[in-house]
Amino acid sequence: MGRWCNKGKFVILFYLTDEGTKRFLELHRKIRGGVSERILTHQFRELEWDGIVHREVYPEVPSKLKYSLIMFG
Repeated sequence: MGRWCNKGKFVILFYLTDEGTKRFLELHRKIRGGVSERILTHQFRELEWDGIVHREVYPEVPSKLKYSLIMFG
């Protein structure tokens, strides 16, 4: 997965903290460095499993995903 994975979660958290809830493709466009959708999806899943990010799936065609930070305390 390369060096991007080492800093990828911090980049994702920066955009979600700074700008709030975002759609997957919005974040993919903002993140630079040639990261693939597969790698970005993997990073989001890890953040979701860690209880840091909330993923909301809308039952539409085409499907729509939104990510947001989970508020602590």
